[in-house]
Amino acid sequence: MCQHDSRIHEYYRIKTTKRRNSRRQS
Repeated sequence: MCQHDSRIHEYYRIKTTKRRNSRRQS
């Protein structure tokens, strides 16, 4: 469970960072 949570957290962070970057670039 801990490992799965870590993976989801990382995936969420990458998705958020990508979206934030896109917004700033736009």
